[in-house]
Amino acid sequence: MAKFLLVAALAAPFILSDTLAASAQGNERWIPITSKNEFLMSVAGKQLEDPRGNTLFLGRNGRYKAVLNGKAAAGTWDWENGVLCRQSADDSNSGCTTWEVAGDWVRLNRVSGNADRVHRYRFK
Repeated sequence: MAKFLLVAALAAPFILSDTLAASAQGNERWIPITSKNEFLMSVAGKQLEDPRGNTLFLGRNGRYKAVLNGKAAAGTWDWENGVLCRQSADDSNSGCTTWEVAGDWVRLNRVSGNADRVHRYRFK
């Protein structure tokens, strides 16, 4: 029993910090973006940055620029059947994602392609 209490006491700060980090990222209330018009109003034209310093900018003109792990990429995007699809020969993360927003965070959920299954960015 003493070992369990010691392990629980040592783990508590990590669990709490993960909970606070999740709360700071707006995880408590994600609102799906379901149309191109909603996307244009809430995300397009704004610079996004993830916790690792990667950036993504999706212009209102259907073009995007990204920097992932120091490698620049650019291409086009379009809204198709409720998801945003990026196409680019130089972007290994091209593909389609659903989008959600919570405060100053957005969350991308991969539908197709090679991108992370879930990726979070913050509005800069």
